Amino acid sequence: MRETKAGRPECLACTTGPDIADWRRMCTALGRADLHGKGLDPAPAWARTGGIGVFHFVWAVAVSVLGTLIALDYRNLAVRVYDIIGRVAPGGPPGPRFTFDHLRVVWAILTVVAAVVAVVKGVTLFG
Repeated sequence: MRETKAGRPECLACTTGPDIADWRRMCTALGRADLHGKGLDPAPAWARTGGIGVFHFVWAVAVSVLGTLIALDYRNLAVRVYDIIGRVAPGGPPGPRFTFDHLRVVWAILTVVAAVVAVVKGVTLFG
C-alpha cells in the first residue's frame, strides 16, 4: 500500500502491476518461494505430454481418414493400395485368395481402432 496525493491508500499492484520482486514477496508470504516461469497457470494436458500425445492423436486421425477412404473404396483406392503392396512386398504380390475386398475389411478394422484411439487421445489431451 502507498499514500496517494489525496491521502487514500492505493494498492501498488492495481496501478503498476506486480514485478518479479512482488511475486517473490507474495510467494514467500504464502509459503512458496519458487516461481515456475512467467505464468502461474499449469500447462494444458497436450503440452505436458512432451508432444508424443499430440503425435499419437494426429497419427490416429490420419490412419482413420486413410482407412475410411480405402474401406469405402473411394476412387478405387483399394485397388491402388493393393498394387502398391504387390510392388513393395518382398515376396511379390499377395496370393490370389487375398482380394480387394479382404484389403477393404482389414482397413475398415484399422479405421475403427484408429478412430477409437483418436477419440480417447482427443478427450485426454483437449477435453
